[in-house]
Amino acid sequence: MKNQTDLIVKIVAILLALIACGVIASNAPQPFSPSDPTPVPAVNVVLPPGTVVKTNGLPNAGEGSPAGGGAGAGAASGRGAAAPSGGGFSVQAGGRDGR
Repeated sequence: MKNQTDLIVKIVAILLALIACGVIASNAPQPFSPSDPTPVPAVNVVLPPGTVVKTNGLPNAGEGSPAGGGAGAGAASGRGAAAPSGGGFSVQAGGRDGR
């Protein structure tokens, strides 16, 4: 009787192992394959006609433009690097809140 019980237990264990392997194999993760991207339409762009002007300097160079650098005339006259007068941000009346 003992051999018959051992045989039944072995057959049940083998069947459970085969079922578990089948479940694991069927639930394996599948690699993600993204869909093909939509093609970008090709448009022929016509550039406006233009001319190239070659110069020897920057525009408004030496004309006292207010967009100059930081060390400009103050350092050249011996006053050192002082803060520019009138530069920076300013607050004006009549802003968004009406004050």
